[in-house]
Amino acid sequence: MEQNKIPVGEVVSSSLNFAWDNIFALLRVGWFPLLASWIFSLAAQYPVNSGGETLFPPAVNGVFVPVSFLLSYLLWAVFAVAVHRMILFEEEAPPGLLYFRLTGEELRYSVAPLIIGTLLFGIIGGVFLVALGPEILFGLSEGNPPVEDSADGTAEMSGITGFLIFVALVVGVPFGIFIAMRLTMILPAIVDKGIFAFRHAWVISKGNVWRLIGVQFLLSFAFTILFAAFALVIAIVVAVVSGLGIPLTEDGEMSGTLIGTIVTGVGSIFFILFLGTVASIAILSYSYQALTEEPVDTSDDGFAATDEL
Repeated sequence: MEQNKIPVGEVVSSSLNFAWDNIFALLRVGWFPLLASWIFSLAAQYPVNSGGETLFPPAVNGVFVPVSFLLSYLLWAVFAVAVHRMILFEEEAPPGLLYFRLTGEELRYSVAPLIIGTLLFGIIGGVFLVALGPEILFGLSEGNPPVEDSADGTAEMSGITGFLIFVALVVGVPFGIFIAMRLTMILPAIVDKGIFAFRHAWVISKGNVWRLIGVQFLLSFAFTILFAAFALVIAIVVAVVSGLGIPLTEDGEMSGTLIGTIVTGVGSIFFILFLGTVASIAILSYSYQALTEEPVDTSDDGFAATDEL
């Protein structure tokens, strides 16, 4: 059986069209779960990024931080599953202004990236262990640790250790990317199959690693160009306003023109980011569809029947 191939340009184009055509419905559906996900993500980072002063005691942070990250993943999954269902099952956008749906699909979808991340960490860690393990054990047994204090008191790595780390990076990182790309199809597969279909995702993605990388790269490139064009427009607007002599400050405070420019700019940035978020989910669904669709039978039944006679 011939393996399906992902049409990179078509997938990216379909994803962008889907995001644009459904942007207002998706804003209605996604504002709450994405905003809540972002808040929990910030809350999880705040206790460890606050200049040494934590919001809670260490014992509380030990529970608060991982729970906040898990809730952030879960709320992200609520929106992502809704997008996948709109594409895979051709459903309408869920109604209402405060969307929240929590079923087995969302739970599995939120856990899957953690499983993949743990697997990748284990694989890359295993590569480093295989590469450095003998050197570390041999060095310790001979009384020569792989990292020693130099004459000036700083840590100094032996030449062989540095070489082995380089080899581990060259082998481990590409291998980790390969595994990650093969397993990205688990996310739409969870919505389609209703289970952790790791084997299914692995099988259908065979021979498509470069194409999966290609759709990610092409989408990122498209939004890089979009951001660059937007920044150019803002720069031109500010230059024109300044050239016309329109004051950007009044009595030491921002003028209405400057405030309007800032509000428009910030709003446009969030709009572009949301558009990119939707498209990044959509490319998974369209890639999955391309990999799982049945091949079209181009044989002519009429001629086949004639030949049999």
